[in-house]
Amino acid sequence: MSLVLYRKYRPQLFFEVVGQDHIIGSLKGGLTSGKFSHAYLFTGPRGTGKTTVARILARAFNCENLANGEPCGKCGSCRMVARGEAMDIAEIDAASNRGIDEIRALRDGIRFVPASLKYKVFIIDEVHMLTKESFNALLKTLEEPPAHALFILATTEIHKVPLTIISRCQRFDFQRLGIDRLTERLKKIAKAEKAKISEEALRFIGLASDGCMRDAESLLGQIIASGDKKIELEDVQKILAVADSKMIFDFFGVIFSGDRYASFLIINDLVDRGIDIQHFMQDAISHLRKLVFMAVCSSGKTDSVFCDNVLNAEKAGKEARFFDEWTDTQKKMAYSQAIGLKTENFIGILNIFVKALDDLRKFPLPQMALELAALEAIEELEGNFLADDSKTVADKAMPLKEKGQSIKNNRINAVDKENKINANKDVSSNEAVLEIKEKTSHSELTIDSIKNHWDDVLKEVKSHNNSLFAFVGASLPRELENNILIVAVKYNFHKERLEEMKNRLIIEEALEKVFGKKIKLKFVLDQNLTLSQKISEGAKDLVSSALKIFGGKIVE
Repeated sequence: MSLVLYRKYRPQLFFEVVGQDHIIGSLKGGLTSGKFSHAYLFTGPRGTGKTTVARILARAFNCENLANGEPCGKCGSCRMVARGEAMDIAEIDAASNRGIDEIRALRDGIRFVPASLKYKVFIIDEVHMLTKESFNALLKTLEEPPAHALFILATTEIHKVPLTIISRCQRFDFQRLGIDRLTERLKKIAKAEKAKISEEALRFIGLASDGCMRDAESLLGQIIASGDKKIELEDVQKILAVADSKMIFDFFGVIFSGDRYASFLIINDLVDRGIDIQHFMQDAISHLRKLVFMAVCSSGKTDSVFCDNVLNAEKAGKEARFFDEWTDTQKKMAYSQAIGLKTENFIGILNIFVKALDDLRKFPLPQMALELAALEAIEELEGNFLADDSKTVADKAMPLKEKGQSIKNNRINAVDKENKINANKDVSSNEAVLEIKEKTSHSELTIDSIKNHWDDVLKEVKSHNNSLFAFVGASLPRELENNILIVAVKYNFHKERLEEMKNRLIIEEALEKVFGKKIKLKFVLDQNLTLSQKISEGAKDLVSSALKIFGGKIVE
C-alpha cells in the first residue's frame, strides 16, 4: 500500500512549506539568533501546515548543525527524529487526550531532563479540545517551564483557547493558500507522480480545496487513481461532483435576464449530475459576493483602467488578487454582470440566497430551496431591472463583440407597449386613490373602509412586487387599533414573509398612498381563515403562477 500524497510529499524543511512565508521568516530568525520562545501557538484553517511546521521546528530546536534556521537533516538528532525514535519529542492529540490526568502526566514528565536531545518538545495538536481543568493544569507549566522544555500548540479554533493560555505563547496565524500557489504545488506533485493532468484541472482542484493544501493533495491523489489517461477539467468535475464556474455564470446569467424556465433547467441539470445543492448555493453566494466587490472596485474608474488593474499582469492592482480563481474571459463576464446591477439589487439577491441556504434543511427536496430562491431573485429584479445607463443586465452579460441591441430593444419595446396599454388604467387607479384620500382625510379611518378598499392596496403592492402582491392577497385585514392594522394570515410561512422589513415597508407605503395616513402593521395567524367563497385576486395569481411553473390543473 502506497502512502497518500499529503503524507508522501509533506515538507521536511522550512523552505518546502508553501504559502506561509511570514511565519517561516520569523521562526528562522528566532532560531538563528537563539532568541526563540518557550511556547508557540499556531492557529489557522485546517490543512495549512500547522502540524508540519511544528514538526520541522521541533527538529530545528535540536539540530546540531543548524544553518540559517534550517535543520540539516544529517546529524544524529535529525536522523533520530526522522526515524521516529526520539523519545524527547512528544506529539499529543488533544482530541483524544483531553482529560486532566493526561495533562498531569505530561506536567510530571516535563521535570525530567531530555534523554538524548537538547530539548524536550511537546506538540499538542487541536489544543482547543482540552477541558477547562486541563487548561488550568497546563497554565502554570506554560508560565514557568523548565529550561529544557518547549511547547508548540496548534488549533483550528482559536476562540476556544483561554486568553490566559494565548497570552503565554507566541502566536502565529496561518493563512489559506492562494489559487496560484496551490496550482503550482499540485503541478510539481503531478509531475513527480508522472500523472497526465491539464492545468485547468489542477486549478479546479485547487479551487475545490478552498485554500487547504492537504485537501488539494488528497483530491489530486483521488483523481490520479482514476486512470492512466490524461485527465481534463471535465473528468475532475465528474469525479468530484461539483459545479464549475461556467455553470455559476450561466445560472446568474439567466436570473439577470429574467428567464425562469432556463433557471429551472440548470437546477435540474445540477441534480441529474449529482452535484450537491448546498455546495452549489455556497458557490453562488461566493460568486455574488465577488460581483459586489467588483462593482465597488470599478466605481469611479473608467472601464479601461479597471480592466487593466484586473486583467493586465504588469499593472495588476490589489483587487486582482480577489479574482485569481477566474480566467480572463470569466473576469470580463463578471465585470459585465457587476456593472449591470445597482447596489440594492445585489443586497436583495444576496439576502434571498443566504436565507435559502439557511432554510435548506426545511425542504424535503434540496433543489426546491434553490428553485424558489431563483424565482424570488427574478421577482426581486422585476420592475427595477434597468441600471442607470438603461442597458439590461442580459445585454451587458454578453461578450462585448457578440453584444447586439436586440435584447435591449425587445425589452424596451415590451415595456413601452405595456405602458401604453396600462396608461388609462393607471390614470383611473390614481383618481380612485385620490378620492379615497379625500374621504378619509375628513373622517376617521375605520376597519370597514380598509376592507372596502383592500383591492386598491393590493394594486399598489403589485406595482412594487408581484410575489409580495400574492402573499398580501392571501391575507385579510381584521382590526384597526390605535393606527395599527391587524392582518390575519393562514400559514406561518406567509406571516414570516410579510413580516420581513422590506415587505412590511412596501405594504405600509401602499396603505399610506391609498388612505393618506401612516398605518403600522401587525400580522397574526388564523388557521381557520377563509378569504371568501370567491378566491382573492392575489391568491389567484399565486395559484396561476404555481400552475405555470409546475404544471397541473385545479381539482375541485
